[in-house]
Amino acid sequence: MASGAPIARQPCPPAGERGPTGMVVGRQRACRTLRIGRAFIASLGIAALAACQIGPATRAGRFAATAEDAEARFLSALTGDIGALEPLLADDFLYATSEGTVLGKTALLEHLRSGVTRVERITAEELGKLRHEGVVVTMGHLAVEARHEGKSFQVRSRYVHVWIETADGWQLLARESDVPAPRPR
Repeated sequence: MASGAPIARQPCPPAGERGPTGMVVGRQRACRTLRIGRAFIASLGIAALAACQIGPATRAGRFAATAEDAEARFLSALTGDIGALEPLLADDFLYATSEGTVLGKTALLEHLRSGVTRVERITAEELGKLRHEGVVVTMGHLAVEARHEGKSFQVRSRYVHVWIETADGWQLLARESDVPAPRPR
């Protein structure tokens, strides 16, 4: 898949039917979940294939030597160092956003370079990590302070990152973020 290429829309279950997780959901939520779920599952399959084909890694200065280092560099680079961000993203990187869209590497970098959205501060709370032969999956919560079109906002989101070990070090293959719905009181 070319970087930044859109993913074809899949049919969504009608409102009130069971979604991909087996839960009865509304049409909009089901569509969003289905699109994100399929993109994420596809990215895990790609990660598994990549892990089978990668040999011992060599380390170059601008690449991350460990998945933990790559994760820290990624979060730091989101606050404005696009040059540091670019080598951390795999060429076939996919980002399933909390709005239900999917961005490739080129589209994400262009959006950040445009300045429309500017991350001012980001704090991560890692909740878990899975390792398997050249693949690391991290998940947790992010607290983000940012500006979009000049207006400040704060958001707390959940994330899943799929890191792969390449000849140049660790790179982010896939990222999903989701803003949890407010809990009923």
